Amino acid sequence: MFNKQNETIQNNVNLQKFIETNSKWLNEFDKHLVRQLIKKIIIPETYCEVEFQNDDSIKINL
Repeated sequence: MFNKQNETIQNNVNLQKFIETNSKWLNEFDKHLVRQLIKKIIIPETYCEVEFQNDDSIKINL
């Protein structure tokens, strides 16, 4: 279990580094890649939540 937690933390750190070093604008859309990475997107009135295939998720307040 400890290894899974470390792996999840490292994945989050890697994702954050990637986001910080890349453009925030969508230059092109790859439908195949999106389907590989994202399980579902939930958008109620106050937040947006993206659930990834590896069961990680990101919640963004709107």
